[in-house]
Amino acid sequence: MQARVIAAAPRLMTLAGELIAFVAENPEDAPPELLELAKRARATLREATDVLAPPPESLARPADAA
Repeated sequence: MQARVIAAAPRLMTLAGELIAFVAENPEDAPPELLELAKRARATLREATDVLAPPPESLARPADAA
């Protein structure tokens, strides 16, 4: 099952992004449940895509490793 989840991840991320965009277009028309789903989708995407910090300088760069 884990491989299927990983394989589906790009489609799930696209789906979450589309949900966020749909709700953002007319948030006043969205039911509260849909607003909450969009908030959760945004938080989940942020967790998966945000880079918290640059890599440590102690890591060798590919050009330096040779």
